Amino acid sequence: MLGRQVRTNYMDRSAALVADEQLDVFLRRSSTVFLPTIDDFDLARRYLSHHGTGLRGGDALHLAIAANRGVEAIHTLDKTMMKAGATLGLPMSAGIR
Repeated sequence: MLGRQVRTNYMDRSAALVADEQLDVFLRRSSTVFLPTIDDFDLARRYLSHHGTGLRGGDALHLAIAANRGVEAIHTLDKTMMKAGATLGLPMSAGIR
């Protein structure tokens, strides 16, 4: 997204680099990275078998990783992912508490 903002002259390159660094610091302080396991891929495949959800492969994998780790909430602004996750019984949220 930052690349597009630089290309469209919405943001200059130096501002984009600062924003990218700030995001990196935020993520390192407040996020946990989970490496996908075979169980995650298996669950993602099961999620994708629910054709009516409109899930794409990457989104299904994200949901599966979160579900297999027992997260309290899955935050997204993606309406398709939100609806699919809710249909699958996952704890979806459109906002951060």
